[in-house]
Amino acid sequence: MIESSVRRESTSRCEGQAARWESLRRYLESTSRMGPVIFAAGVAAAIYGATPVLAVTFAASAAWGACVALFSAPSRTLLLQQTPAEVHGRVLGAWQAANNLGQLLPALAFPVLAGIGTQASLVGGGVLLAVVGLAAWVAYPRTPGHARANRPPRPRADCGAC
Repeated sequence: MIESSVRRESTSRCEGQAARWESLRRYLESTSRMGPVIFAAGVAAAIYGATPVLAVTFAASAAWGACVALFSAPSRTLLLQQTPAEVHGRVLGAWQAANNLGQLLPALAFPVLAGIGTQASLVGGGVLLAVVGLAAWVAYPRTPGHARANRPPRPRADCGAC
């Protein structure tokens, strides 16, 4: 009797957890949802660069990292969903090249950034990112069912690993 109650509670908790992750996945699956995430990343980056308080720096860095995680995988998923299967390799190669270029640009811009200072360049980059996120948020308003309109429902995953 007690064992079945524990099993039922565990299954219920697992289903609730799976439902929350599915809800988050659906939320981030649309391009209209990337704007707020990019905006939040920019705000967190600006706070990270602006504050001299160590605890605030850690909190802003954690928020920034969470936003990057919420953006990175769903954006790649959206890119591949919109790409024909026969060119996935080329698209992923171009994606990686763009990422590498994005990591190289700060090194090339170092002479300019060194002139304005580390803190000002971090805050400026965060503000720029927030503005881009706000522009994306406004440019891609939410449309109901946008991302899932032409896709069949996904099968539910087995919850045995929870």
